Amino acid sequence: QGGAMVAAADAHSVLSLLGNPYDSMEPVRTVLGSVGEVVDLKFLPGEGRPKMAVASEGPAVRILHAQDFSVHKTLAGGHDGAVLALDVSPCGSWVVTAGKDRICVLWNVEREEKVAVATGHTEAVGGCALSRVVGKYR
Repeated sequence: QGGAMVAAADAHSVLSLLGNPYDSMEPVRTVLGSVGEVVDLKFLPGEGRPKMAVASEGPAVRILHAQDFSVHKTLAGGHDGAVLALDVSPCGSWVVTAGKDRICVLWNVEREEKVAVATGHTEAVGGCALSRVVGKYR
């Protein structure tokens, strides 16, 4: 049974690996310089081509096709500073981002729309999480 993994290989690259995690995983692609400094990345569950959400040194999160790293969607207009962390819902429809601007933003991925903003933090927000309960968020 094969698998896939992506990792922030260094400050300016994303490394794509394929294989069985119990065997040696072979790098299949390294993307250099195309996304800036990678801060966080997660796979989006769902139908169709595999996708991943990538936060990199700016205020936007890009949803990339995992196979060729082409941009599928961009979640922008929610943060005034760098996005420091992100998480993805189990259904793949929602992304939450945490930022240097002291807010968290909930996004509808399909509509590329900011749905809610959590304010009131006194410092940069370095982490965020969505429930692992399986099913569609409403």
